Amino acid sequence: VITDTARSILKLQDIVGTIPRIQAYGDGAEEVVKKTLNLAVEERLPNPASDGFSESVAALVAMDRKIDFVAPVLTPLTYEGLLDDVVGIDCGFLHVDLKVLTDENKDEVVALAVNESDSLYSDIRNQHVEKFGSFLQNKARALEQTKKDFSETGKDKPLPELQKFVRQLPNLQQATRSLTNHVNLAELIKRTSEEATFRERWHMERAILEGDSCLDELEELVASQYEPHKFFRLLCLQS
Repeated sequence: VITDTARSILKLQDIVGTIPRIQAYGDGAEEVVKKTLNLAVEERLPNPASDGFSESVAALVAMDRKIDFVAPVLTPLTYEGLLDDVVGIDCGFLHVDLKVLTDENKDEVVALAVNESDSLYSDIRNQHVEKFGSFLQNKARALEQTKKDFSETGKDKPLPELQKFVRQLPNLQQATRSLTNHVNLAELIKRTSEEATFRERWHMERAILEGDSCLDELEELVASQYEPHKFFRLLCLQS
């Protein structure tokens, strides 16, 4: 595992350039960083992409999972974390019902990319559940104002500015599609997070973190045929 992880870091640096700062937390992470440096000296061939420091990756933090067993079993409260919890992110894609994203009432599943190619997703992915709704509302107002400003004054603009706006139309259309998708996904998250089962799970997690025993509640979840992977996360947390 240590060697495979180190080779993955080297492959990343072949693409983005040498990462100037690599920091490790935990014994396993320190072994990964040491192996990465050794492999870089022993095996790497010169690669133009890795000449100089990376312009896209300023630092890399390697963390041994053993220094924090708790975080992975808690219900995430960021936009990206809740998307994964509610819908499921698979290799940078969501597979979601078309009717979630549009008004079309079709039984069709579409693949939606959720990665750095979507600038709006980059802005919203780490925002807390209490903030990303208002963030999307502000984005929608700003986009609507941009369209309104041009439609009201477009006829008076000189030809070069009109041509510039026409060239920006594809980006504007893409921004509109992205905003529509994320507004609909945020609504799905909001509905899910307001359900009783979600709230009960979240409150049970908080109680366990504060030192309470919830063994009776966990036993009731077994009797109710609760979702296995979510139940085992609670059981691990209690342990």
